Amino acid sequence: ETIATEKGLKPEETDLGDLRKEQFLDPAVAEAAFALETPGLTGVIEGQFGFVIAEVVSITPSSTQSLEEVRQSL
Repeated sequence: ETIATEKGLKPEETDLGDLRKEQFLDPAVAEAAFALETPGLTGVIEGQFGFVIAEVVSITPSSTQSLEEVRQSL
């Protein structure tokens, strides 16, 4: 966050929100972010758009619902 602020970026410009692994534009960043077992910072990642450090603020376990559980919403 401090680095982003020093670069003149606002939090809303760097917060990607909740993402599934396949939603990341850069596979290297996705791999590093999803390799974390607890929230925290990745190391420096050399991605396709340059060098980045990703902060994971929360981890939501994946879940699968049965057809019966979602039938009403279909």
